[in-house]
Amino acid sequence: MVGKGNGGANVAAKAGGGKGAGRGGRKGPRGPRPAPQATPGLARPRRARASRARPPVHTVIPNYLNPMCPHPVPTVTSQGRALPHTGIASMTFTVDTISTTMLICAANASSGTVGVIFRIGADGSPISNSEEKLNVPTMSLSANSGGPTSACAKKLGVTVINATNAMTRGGTITYINSAQRLPARGPAAVGEYNDILTGIRDSPYRRVVTADEMMGPHQLIAFPTDDVHYNSFEPFYGTSYFTQFWATVATTGPQDPLPSPRAMSTIVYIFPPTNSAQTYHVTVRAGWYTRWPLSSVPGQSMRNVPTASAAEINAVRDHAEETAHDLVHITEGTMLGLAAPRAAAMARATGGGVLGAIRGAVTGGLGRAATLLEGAAADIVGPELVEMAIPLIAGAAAL
Repeated sequence: MVGKGNGGANVAAKAGGGKGAGRGGRKGPRGPRPAPQATPGLARPRRARASRARPPVHTVIPNYLNPMCPHPVPTVTSQGRALPHTGIASMTFTVDTISTTMLICAANASSGTVGVIFRIGADGSPISNSEEKLNVPTMSLSANSGGPTSACAKKLGVTVINATNAMTRGGTITYINSAQRLPARGPAAVGEYNDILTGIRDSPYRRVVTADEMMGPHQLIAFPTDDVHYNSFEPFYGTSYFTQFWATVATTGPQDPLPSPRAMSTIVYIFPPTNSAQTYHVTVRAGWYTRWPLSSVPGQSMRNVPTASAAEINAVRDHAEETAHDLVHITEGTMLGLAAPRAAAMARATGGGVLGAIRGAVTGGLGRAATLLEGAAADIVGPELVEMAIPLIAGAAAL
């Protein structure tokens, strides 16, 4: 009987609001929490909100001005249909022990002649019959002979390689990638090119390298200097005469015609005489937008000229101007950046140079992101361009 009474007491205790009253032994609902007491003179701390990690977004900005880049050059405004074309002109030449050799390269909207090479004597006079032209074969015909009716010069890259045996290789080379026209030739044959040679050698923008530095396949890339002519289609005449080519790169002299429009910078190499003859090989890559007769096959293969924002185009041009005198390996520089999370957005939003955006990304952890670039590059540009895109990031981290 006593046991039953105790059991009844236990039941009553459970029913009367014990620890698990009304919930079969489970905890009941908690009452409201007391409000935290603010400390006088201190602001109430905020609870940190967990942020979700966003997946990185990579953006490729092609280096449109590099002739090795397969992307055509875009414009801000639409220009209708045209056929992009990139051609090559190459030549092997010798630098002797007596005369100075000069190589001048420039892109011309109305001609497929992209360079001239000639020799100059010790007195500054040209050596007769030494002039040779670099013509792109596919752009050497005029409109009346089967060439395009009009064209617009867009790209130019110059590669000069010293192919001399190591035992006799030597000498120095002066080069410049100039936004300015060359000085005028003198009025007399004697000393005709002295002002030009002196002007280039005394320019603060020129570079001097040794013959050993010219062994690799490096190139100089021209940049736009006149936006109106850079985006203008000119009637196409095919191959230019020396005087016609000279009118596009130099100021007016007593024996020269009036200057012709020049859309891009002029690249000049000066090879002084050496102790032993040197063998060089030059390759000029140039790109145009071309227009052809309506009834021709090229004329029916044209497509719309691509467009891009002014910020992106200016970023590419800023990069070209900043690196105008840098000898770039021909397998590098076709992509301005595989930008980690914010770099490309910074360039597009602010209109700043891509290099500035990349520098900001480097300080924000681009070095860590570089380890993932190979997979990201393959997804973005395809495996065939990964090898050309990756080296730029490695170089950007050192800037």
